[in-house]
Amino acid sequence: MPMQPFLPPVINESLTSYINRFSMVHYNMDFRSFLNFVEVPQGGVVSPNQEVLQSLEGILGVKVEQLKTMTFCSLGNSKRTYLSEEVHSEFCNYDMIRFCPQCLLEDGCDNSGSMGVRTGRIFWRIEHVRTCPEHGILLFTRKKQTRPERLQLMSEVAPDDAVLRAMLAKLKPEDPSDLQDYILSRLGGEKGPAWLDGQPIDLAAKACEMLGIVILFDVDVHLPSLTQSELHRAGHVGFSYASRGEEGLNEAFNLLFERFKEKKLKGAQQKVFGKLYKWLQFKKNSKPTGPIKEVLREYILDHFPIPP
Repeated sequence: MPMQPFLPPVINESLTSYINRFSMVHYNMDFRSFLNFVEVPQGGVVSPNQEVLQSLEGILGVKVEQLKTMTFCSLGNSKRTYLSEEVHSEFCNYDMIRFCPQCLLEDGCDNSGSMGVRTGRIFWRIEHVRTCPEHGILLFTRKKQTRPERLQLMSEVAPDDAVLRAMLAKLKPEDPSDLQDYILSRLGGEKGPAWLDGQPIDLAAKACEMLGIVILFDVDVHLPSLTQSELHRAGHVGFSYASRGEEGLNEAFNLLFERFKEKKLKGAQQKVFGKLYKWLQFKKNSKPTGPIKEVLREYILDHFPIPP
């Protein structure tokens, strides 16, 4: 039997955040003690399967369909599903801790919708969402330090209020990128540019970001050195080309090709397109890259001498 009174989830609240609030309000327990008490494995709530969701429905009183909107569900083989989208695990990046300091400070108020408890938002876990759409500031981002941090419990992974206020004072406004707006709109059921809508959302987002990186920065830039702000800008720029489909992509490829010729550099397609070409041609796993690979292939066949 679910506990009464019913505790409604906060808008965009993640599943682990909601379970954490539920255990505090109804059982006065911490997250892990509560899961042990109801015999639900901790690992099972990070990317739950149907069986775990059905168990949680009976405990929390929240329908399975609503629970699915609060988490990335496991499909096995490093695949996840969220709302109507099937994605690879990299799209829901559990290796990074992300949060908006302003959101957490507002959560801490007694009259907040979360009843004063810090709340994790599900979209903070999306790899290509890098700013807070409500407050227009860059999300704080760092790598997780321990395995338990995958739970993204804001009471554990975020600093105290004084540090949050100091962080907030240093942040500059950062509007959501067009790529981020597209991702959140598509997840909300809206249609966007046809070329992007015609492929899995994670592949579309990655194509935009990689394209923007080689346009904005050196084509052989060291990817791990890029900041969140730089990746945010790259997604915005890449979307401006990819959203126009093959026409926009070929315009971007032409831009890179002309730059290469102006600098009077020597080399073939790998030198012209740098990290974009290497990502498409030399990737080390079986994860698909989407239709951008074929568009670039046709461009190369039309502009470079290719031996038989």
